[in-house]
Amino acid sequence: MPAKQKYFFTKEYLEKEYLINGKSFSQIAREHRTATALCCMQLVRHWAVKFGIPRRKCGSRFGFYNVRWNPTGILKHGGGYNLERVPDKNPSRCQSRGYILQHRLIAEKIVGRPLKTFETVHHKDGNKINNVPKNLIVFPSDKCHQQYQQSLLKFAMSLTYGELSVKYPELKAIFENLVKDIPIVKE
Repeated sequence: MPAKQKYFFTKEYLEKEYLINGKSFSQIAREHRTATALCCMQLVRHWAVKFGIPRRKCGSRFGFYNVRWNPTGILKHGGGYNLERVPDKNPSRCQSRGYILQHRLIAEKIVGRPLKTFETVHHKDGNKINNVPKNLIVFPSDKCHQQYQQSLLKFAMSLTYGELSVKYPELKAIFENLVKDIPIVKE
């Protein structure tokens, strides 16, 4: 087995690759790996520190080379919703780092104004990423949204246990009667 090769980087080489070309320590290390030598990120960092090369801040690389690069501008929210990047002058609307929930953004376009913080957007089919305008309902408050969901639950229970399906063939009219008291802003 051949002896392991030791790496000694020059200051000029590291400055060119790291500072000018914008490569990370791991990218530089990957380029120097061979069958006989193992070059790791810690070794490249060691030589950069030894030469006094300043570290970049996280996210200092632009565009594709940035670790947070996202060409679509859409992220996944922890709750299963989509977040969309918005160049907004009102940061109070944004969740974090300039992102807003996509279904709220689409609902704002439907209603024609920014949504108030207490207004709730409901997905008719229950699919959190289906943000088609026909699938969204805007409620004036969370209380109205809960009433709507309770009436849906009552209707589903009556269908499940067969009371309505046996006694009444006009189920649609009964369902509409259940939800008529709920004020819906826009559908």
